[in-house]
Amino acid sequence: MIKQVGLAIDRQSWTTTSPEFTHSIPPSFPNATATQVDFLTSLLQVGALTVPRRGAACSLAAYWAYIRYIAAIDYQSPTLRLIPDWSELDSHQKTILSDDWGVGFTTSWLASRLSYTSFCDGRYFIERLKGLGLVTVNRGPEKHGPYKSPDFIFLDTSGLFHIVECKGTQQSVSGLRSAMSDGVAQKRGIAFSDEQTCVAQRIVGGLFIADSDCKGQSVLAFADPAPREGLIVSVQNSSHPDIIRDQVHRGDLAIQLQLVGAQFLADELQRLPAQTEDAQQERRNHIAGAVRQFIVSRGPQISDGWLSRTIEIPFPEVLSIGAARFGSVKISHKIRASFISHMAQYDPSKITLEDQFPTASVEQVAWRSLESDNSAAIYRGSEFASEILLIE
Repeated sequence: MIKQVGLAIDRQSWTTTSPEFTHSIPPSFPNATATQVDFLTSLLQVGALTVPRRGAACSLAAYWAYIRYIAAIDYQSPTLRLIPDWSELDSHQKTILSDDWGVGFTTSWLASRLSYTSFCDGRYFIERLKGLGLVTVNRGPEKHGPYKSPDFIFLDTSGLFHIVECKGTQQSVSGLRSAMSDGVAQKRGIAFSDEQTCVAQRIVGGLFIADSDCKGQSVLAFADPAPREGLIVSVQNSSHPDIIRDQVHRGDLAIQLQLVGAQFLADELQRLPAQTEDAQQERRNHIAGAVRQFIVSRGPQISDGWLSRTIEIPFPEVLSIGAARFGSVKISHKIRASFISHMAQYDPSKITLEDQFPTASVEQVAWRSLESDNSAAIYRGSEFASEILLIE
């Protein structure tokens, strides 16, 4: 379901930052004042990026975006625009939508153009590297303000890092600029010992969401503004580049496992290596048994080699899109049965995913999406998929 939005890329911002943090503007960014967004794919992206690392088993985040937002837009308009009912919500409810869409729509657009392979949230990245003794933290990350960690760390196909801060608003385009200005300190908060060989981009992205009465259109905006002082986490990446990248792969893999319901494996990925032989054997046995039980419990849902976690949610009212009428939405999160079977061969004494799961291809490969009028899918390599389908 394709929708049109305005596009505001502050190209000058890529040239005015300090030399230490200067990067070339991505050649895949178009020279245009408008672009397209995939609405259903962006909702899938919201679901993936907002699953909490703690308490995921009790969270509706994997389905929240579809339950709450599927009927929020004007399907008769070619542009991304809220329906009148959503325009009249109180400010608190509108803020939640703005934050969610600021994450989902900006990162979905970026992922399709910057060859992302893996991602993790910034706070997890800092905590994980701190636990491994690979960062120096001048000041612990906070949840708000200039000392907040950046929203996300992405890796691309070249193994380079992308530090991304996301903003969203329904106030105005000028309000979006102000929000993006507040994000400057966050995307500057993590420093690598060799910026030019490790970092591809430091981007603040944002989305202004037009309501039903807005004379203008929704706007997707991106910039690489000059850094300010704030949280500084110094990554000692020169001697351990593979271990640094492994933390992003690990965080990404944990989220994919959470989406399919394999919380036991996601939790294990957050643990540091076991130090004693007894502890290692105990964890080997636990994971091997849990994998077998997971496969057995999902056996009836195996289709074409996929293990699925699928739910169908009826709409409170019939959703009309053109001449079509839809009564429910089906969401599936899937994992290859062969992939999770290989994860039973686990060595908890090792540091990297590749060594811990030697027979499984555990590094995520590429982010690819497909969008149609009533369905969308995100594929993570050949091992994971998330799908959404509107049902008549």
